[in-house]
Amino acid sequence: MRALLVIFASLFALNLFAQDYGSVTPEEIKYSQCSFDKDADAVIFFDKAITRPDDDRQLVTKRVIRFKILKEGGLSKANIRILYQSRDEFEKIEDIEAFVVNTNAKGEIFTTLADRKSIYHNKFNEYLSEIKIPLPEVKVGSVIQYSYTSIMKHFGGLRDWYFQTDVATITSQLDLTILPGASFAYQVIKSPRLPIDQKTYKDEGRVVFTMHNIAGLREEPYMDAPGDYLQRVVFQLAEYQTYYGSRRKYANTWPDLARDLLMDEDFGKPIEKNLKGSSDIINAAGANAGEYEKMCHIFNYVRKNFGWNGGNSKYAMGGLKKIWENKTGNSGEINLLLINLLKEAKLDAKPLLVSERDHGKVDASYPFLDQFNKVVARLLINGKQYVLDATDEITPPDMIPFDIVNTNGFIIEKKSNAPIRLADDSRIQKSYLGIMASIDEQGVMEGRTSVSSFEYSRLPRVEYFRKKNEKDYINRYFQKEKSNIEIDSFEVSNLDNDSLSFDQRFHFKTSMSASGEYRIVNLNLFGMMEKSPFVSDNRFTNIDFGTQVSNSVTLVLTIPASMKPETLPKNINLVMPDKSISVSRIIEYDASKNTITSRVKYNVLRPVFTAEEYFSVKEFFKKMVDLLNEPLVLKNK
Repeated sequence: MRALLVIFASLFALNLFAQDYGSVTPEEIKYSQCSFDKDADAVIFFDKAITRPDDDRQLVTKRVIRFKILKEGGLSKANIRILYQSRDEFEKIEDIEAFVVNTNAKGEIFTTLADRKSIYHNKFNEYLSEIKIPLPEVKVGSVIQYSYTSIMKHFGGLRDWYFQTDVATITSQLDLTILPGASFAYQVIKSPRLPIDQKTYKDEGRVVFTMHNIAGLREEPYMDAPGDYLQRVVFQLAEYQTYYGSRRKYANTWPDLARDLLMDEDFGKPIEKNLKGSSDIINAAGANAGEYEKMCHIFNYVRKNFGWNGGNSKYAMGGLKKIWENKTGNSGEINLLLINLLKEAKLDAKPLLVSERDHGKVDASYPFLDQFNKVVARLLINGKQYVLDATDEITPPDMIPFDIVNTNGFIIEKKSNAPIRLADDSRIQKSYLGIMASIDEQGVMEGRTSVSSFEYSRLPRVEYFRKKNEKDYINRYFQKEKSNIEIDSFEVSNLDNDSLSFDQRFHFKTSMSASGEYRIVNLNLFGMMEKSPFVSDNRFTNIDFGTQVSNSVTLVLTIPASMKPETLPKNINLVMPDKSISVSRIIEYDASKNTITSRVKYNVLRPVFTAEEYFSVKEFFKKMVDLLNEPLVLKNK
């Protein structure tokens, strides 16, 4: 009886859904500014979905979205893209409809329908495909609506619902009826400042989530995963009944999750199977190689001989035979292959589920597999932990990759009870900049610069240098679009020796500005920040530097004997109240040698600052940048 009730309610709701959203209102036509998000360049009037089981126990979702372009910057929001799970035809998208409503100079309203023939499908990766809907006549002031139906083979595909996106949203609603006989958990993640209307209809197995007036979450400097801060509801299906009456269970504790993955044909089983010819690779490490040397040998072999196709996964679909033969695969295939070889070499290697920084934080309270986006290798050698990702061509084996350092990971082994912290406080972002320069009487500064980038500061520079040409590298890190600085004789060293700093050296020449008999000298060359990255009035996300930071700059400047300092920038010692961020500068003038020496040190001792701390961090950086940009003023004696 309950199943019949659910099906009847589903049909009624879907029919009602189709009738309710046909016409754009006069208020929507006149809408010109979002009252709760003044900077919004577009606004979503509503984003609503009804999710129900059908007669075949499939997951059917009907979704409709109506939004308006408010400013030029919002025109890109009209590039409609629908991702769906196309692998093994798990999901189908049907009933796509879209239209654009505009007004002309006379205020007349006209509607243009999207051409169904122009809608096209692309394969996004081996798991996903995308549908793109070209829209006609889009301009500032356009109201756009699109809708579609998603049909998934079973409720295992139930997606989290995001009330918030990067676009301001007036109403977001999910109306969900769970599959009869299914057991699932959900977690509402939201700001205490934003209320949610949650209604439960137990007799129907139905729950409706609604939120209103949600500001868009836009990109912010030193931001980790936007998804961590989006208002959302997260689902975890524990068990459901298939069409044939059998029951499928999902893990609901961390040990359950580890057990299920170890038994999985595409995860745990492949790392235990011997691969033809693998012993030759292991033996090449040498008969007398220690465990660390074996690990490094196998790790570097996989990195050099197996290409990453750019796809992230936690699995090796169909086992490791395909990647073993083709020498290319996704991150899951490459790293499970790495683990297989490490285990065959008798090393204590385990799969480690991780969530890269831009994917999101792991909540240890919820054993949800979707919290992770990647599997890597984790080893213990003489009590020291090593975390290896063979898709990462830059990070040495004794460093945790930057994307996952200071995050949580989950070791897949029988005794795993909870995620662990992947911390390494001994490695930081560290750099040293040295400048030896002189100024002539015409105000031309010329000199040599040397930069040493250590540890986590080394990695992005090496990666960028290898991928780009020298000109691009110089512009990104030194010239920064400054047309008045000439750089030549550029050279690097230790590019391939990851145990040493990555050193960069070059000659430069630039002109200082003049004001009458005075020369205005910029001492903040190539080093510290010229502008604060924190300028927004508000911030919704934490500030995440990734690791601790330690930078130092030494400038020795020789001035003409005919000139002297009129004004030296102040010595500074600026420190946050809790000493988590500090900057100091000492400037000295030696009249006997006509030299001015500036020494600057900048330290961040805490990688993460909460959104609530934003205003104090913003104020600190404003003061710091203002002080660092204080000019040196020279005048004739």
